[in-house]
Amino acid sequence: MSKKYELIMVLSSFCLLATASVVSFILPPTVGTVIPYPEFTVPAVNILSSLLCFFVLFGKHKSLYMYLTMGIQIISTTLTGYETLGTFLFMGLMMLLFCNGYFKSSLKKKLITIIILWNIVSLGVLPLGISRYFLHLTTNIFFFGFMIYIYQKLSKQLAIYLPANITSRVQLPAPGEKLILKDYGLTDRQILMVKDYMQNQGSYSEMAEKFIVSLSTVKKDMNYVFKKLGVKDLKYLHILLLQYDVE
Repeated sequence: MSKKYELIMVLSSFCLLATASVVSFILPPTVGTVIPYPEFTVPAVNILSSLLCFFVLFGKHKSLYMYLTMGIQIISTTLTGYETLGTFLFMGLMMLLFCNGYFKSSLKKKLITIIILWNIVSLGVLPLGISRYFLHLTTNIFFFGFMIYIYQKLSKQLAIYLPANITSRVQLPAPGEKLILKDYGLTDRQILMVKDYMQNQGSYSEMAEKFIVSLSTVKKDMNYVFKKLGVKDLKYLHILLLQYDVE
């Protein structure tokens, strides 16, 4: 399911970047940009970014290409007079890094480094005027404040769905990382059962019918899964696996 939405996101990004490539050939460059020869460099950057979308889809290091594409566009849009779009993309990159667990360690060091780099890029707005530069800075402050507000709001709303002290009795990866079920000795059928339950939350009887096995076989298989993943029942298994990218 996540691959489906990843495909939608990448294809929509490609459409936007391809359109921007065409538009940047037609429209004159923004006055005051610090990028040299913007009539050539801006279309080239947009074409490069659109091509990188295919590496996001088919490359081995998808996240790296995604970060690279966003980083290029953040710098390009900010330095060519579209600083509000640059700020929006920067906040999107921050949210993506957060969701991918980049800030799980050395939070302050990473955050300070990113903010310093972003402020260096933001200096490119100065040729557009001091008032526009300060508007850009205050827009950044607003986006940061809004992002923190949404994070806190979601944290409180989602917390009610998690029972207290949900833990596993076995050693599992850190939440947010990839969990490969085969690594825990599960059979292909057991893995399919787990993934089916995660998607449909069907009963044991429905699973027995779907996989053409007896009800006792389903119960036996799921009890084996509970033992291997260190949980006591389906509810806890569901909540536990929601924390991972399950394969």
